[in-house]
Amino acid sequence: LPAGTYAVTQQVTCTRKTLPGLRAFAKHAVRLGGGSVHRYGLDDAILIKDNHIAVCGGVKEAIRAGKAYAGHLVKVECEVASLDQLQEALAERPDVILLDNMGPELLEKAVKINEAQGDRKVVLEASGGISLKTIRAVAETGVDFISTSKITMAACCSWLPRAPTLRSDTNSRSIYGNSLRTCRKRIARKTNFWRRLRMSCATHSPRFATAYRS
Repeated sequence: LPAGTYAVTQQVTCTRKTLPGLRAFAKHAVRLGGGSVHRYGLDDAILIKDNHIAVCGGVKEAIRAGKAYAGHLVKVECEVASLDQLQEALAERPDVILLDNMGPELLEKAVKINEAQGDRKVVLEASGGISLKTIRAVAETGVDFISTSKITMAACCSWLPRAPTLRSDTNSRSIYGNSLRTCRKRIARKTNFWRRLRMSCATHSPRFATAYRS
């Protein structure tokens, strides 16, 4: 995080958006880095989004439907995109309200509206458009959580440094060096296999050939 961000108390949390097959590793990495974890899967909590609100006919109706369906151990979070929707959501008191794609000014107003609820205030989560350039300003608004996929799905990869050799002779090789070479070979073999399979299907199936070329 940018310098100075550590002075705030907001918790940075990852989202459900992770690379295929690597979700457990990504979530664990977030915890090791000091972040917190959002839902692991769709069934961990009820997250009411804009399409659910549209189908139900409004924010209040969607939250009521979610609460009626959820068990007593399942939390309900509602996404809002405006202060008017925030007011509607606060009246129904979901466990968490997600402030979607709001700038710092709107987030500050949302926090003040929530604080005015007193004992009836709910947890606020800011999401959408979060980056290293914007996270400090978002944190200073006073929201409780900041969620972003940048630390999982869009996280930069870095190679581990070569481990020291096990013996001093020139024929010894590093452990990490062997592991990385093995991984690269396996990935290359699998990539070549699927490429040959697609080409074979394209040769024998005109429909597949059209889709493959497109």
